[in-house]
Amino acid sequence: MPTATLPRLSPRQERILHAIADYWARYRCSPTYRELVEACKLSSTSVAAYNVQALIGRRGLLYREGFDSSRSLRLTDAGLAWLGRESCPLCGGKGTVER
Repeated sequence: MPTATLPRLSPRQERILHAIADYWARYRCSPTYRELVEACKLSSTSVAAYNVQALIGRRGLLYREGFDSSRSLRLTDAGLAWLGRESCPLCGGKGTVER
């Protein structure tokens, strides 16, 4: 649950952030844009890319580990805090453990 110090997200960005965290918890890697389109019922991979870029740049909730992989998305500490989760190696970057 977001707090006053954490960024406000659009419903679409919320779905994407949750989808990435859930995918990490299940498969131990990040989803591709195409998998995000399917999981979040988006209209195209460009919509997924645009919103992921917003979560990386303006929101600071995601980052890319390397630039070669389509599965390089990781949650930042702020992304984990937004989701109400703590550090653990299962979610990329810092991971996720339910509080």
